[in-house]
Amino acid sequence: MLTQAEKAVIFQALHQQPRVFVIGNPWDAGSARILTSLGYQALSTTSAGLAFTLGRRDGTRSLSRAEALANARSIVEATNLPVAADLENGYGDKPEDAAETIRLAAEAGLVGGSSQLLGPEGTELAAIKGNSPLCRVWLADISPALSAAVSDVQGCVQVCMGNDPAG
Repeated sequence: MLTQAEKAVIFQALHQQPRVFVIGNPWDAGSARILTSLGYQALSTTSAGLAFTLGRRDGTRSLSRAEALANARSIVEATNLPVAADLENGYGDKPEDAAETIRLAAEAGLVGGSSQLLGPEGTELAAIKGNSPLCRVWLADISPALSAAVSDVQGCVQVCMGNDPAG
């Protein structure tokens, strides 16, 4: 069984490779085992999948941080793959809430995460990215291939909306 630190190194390496990788989104331990058996290299939880499984709506703060992290822990324990998590908005309206969520996520065995860091009125609070070793392990840099793919998608969206991204 790999350690959390070993999984974090693998997860970061997946993000730094020159090609894009596909990450599976389990909603529980059973789906994590299935995705692992299908050959995924890493997994990331899905807040929508968990919410729908519990009969709740996604994006409405219907899941508590404790529920999401308990589910994430069960997914981590079900696989030997690196697991990241959808951390919603950091489960709070303050940067300190997001920081506590990251600390608890690491305790749950997660090696990465994503967050929509929005305040109470949709105002952006902050991006969790820094130069500390924890942040470097936590949030792998976007690979050049993924950055190019995101740029291509943004350009396509602009064209579909009738805007010319070239100017």
